[in-house]
Amino acid sequence: MEALNRETSHYQPAAELIALPDRAREAFSFIVMLVCGERFAVEIEKVLEIIRVPRITWLPGAPPHIRGLINMRGSILAVADPAVLLSNPPVEMKPQNRIVVVEGAAVKLGLLVEEVAGVESSPASALEKSLPTLSGPQRQIIVAQVELEGKLSGVLDIDKLVERARFAGSRKQQPGQSQRREPGGNNGN
Repeated sequence: MEALNRETSHYQPAAELIALPDRAREAFSFIVMLVCGERFAVEIEKVLEIIRVPRITWLPGAPPHIRGLINMRGSILAVADPAVLLSNPPVEMKPQNRIVVVEGAAVKLGLLVEEVAGVESSPASALEKSLPTLSGPQRQIIVAQVELEGKLSGVLDIDKLVERARFAGSRKQQPGQSQRREPGGNNGN
């Protein structure tokens, strides 16, 4: 499952195509996932694999959006909670949770999601700009929207999401704020 779909040799992200009137690419394939009950789409070219949630090792001192680390076939992988990155409450651990392993900004990262809804395709002409009412962090990460299977999905810019995950915790902590989490709260099935 290393390469889910690498059909195009000259990949052009949806975020760039939104601004182009002629939509240089004909179609997109997306992995559709649920985060905080909302549907989000990730371009399949950015997804390396999807795995069941193994035991997540708590990482003391990590920012709130980092759920911990997992051992993925001998490699250590950080697991981020996209809900927290989108200014929402953390994803609740349930049996249907999955980790979507993505590569963005030259970094591999696991995204803890509520559920993976499937793989769906859309013509490039169906991509629309994201809503102007989105909050700051959401506006940076949700770069487009598209109707898939009759339901609206926000298209995530994985490069921006990974970049935000890498640097969101490096901001100075405000007095009175705590980043401490209990070790037992982040374990998978």
